[in-house]
Amino acid sequence: MPGGHYFKAKDKTVHFHKLPLKRRAVLLRWLAALKRESPPMGTDFSVCSEHFLDEDYLEDKIFESGKLVVRRTNRLKPEVAPSVFNFTAYNMYSTDRPTYSGNSGAEASVRRRERALNRASQAGKRQVGNLATHISRQVLVSV
Repeated sequence: MPGGHYFKAKDKTVHFHKLPLKRRAVLLRWLAALKRESPPMGTDFSVCSEHFLDEDYLEDKIFESGKLVVRRTNRLKPEVAPSVFNFTAYNMYSTDRPTYSGNSGAEASVRRRERALNRASQAGKRQVGNLATHISRQVLVSV
């Protein structure tokens, strides 16, 4: 993807790639890989190069000192989606919302946990409501 940002850390350069918002089919694959239903945090969200394989990048072929040299670029192939993840640490209390630098880590953690518990509670209420509706329909049908 053109225009990606990057940073260097200890012999490693990490690039950031924005979501392909204008290519719906590719975007849906990215969202599935990220375990998201919709694009997070607006248009500025990006995924770092650690989540892509080497073969996901375009290559440049140039002649250097009379030899053909193939180099990996920082641009992703058009149809590629991120594929390198470790979701083993993912739990029900994690959120996909950003934390802001103005918040202390402890305060943000408490708020994330409260939001997760609230979402879990709302999901439980919906399930109970759906079950009650199903049971009442069964009673009406059998009478």
